Amino acid sequence: MNFIDVYQRSGLYPAPGGYPAILGCEGAGVVEAIGAGVKGVKVGDRVAYTIPSGSYCSHRLIAADRLVKIPKGVSDEVAAAIMLKGLTAYYLIHDCYKPKKTTQC
Repeated sequence: MNFIDVYQRSGLYPAPGGYPAILGCEGAGVVEAIGAGVKGVKVGDRVAYTIPSGSYCSHRLIAADRLVKIPKGVSDEVAAAIMLKGLTAYYLIHDCYKPKKTTQC
């Protein structure tokens, strides 16, 4: 569960599209089917995603370019839990501030 899920449940942030809504911004699972012309994923791939909302449901229809393949050794639970946090960290160190090598802590 992500903090945005808690905020939407409490009413602090409105749910996208209003209520009733299926909440949840991060998820993971197995690709069960693909559409014509889809590249990059195949049936049986373990994948994770963040946004669009709705990860509390049991099945999703998500564009392939929103999916990230889960490496072996990483559980679905961990993959789903780190998507938004990992992308945020990546964005911060690559786009907002370039870390520099230093000997000081």
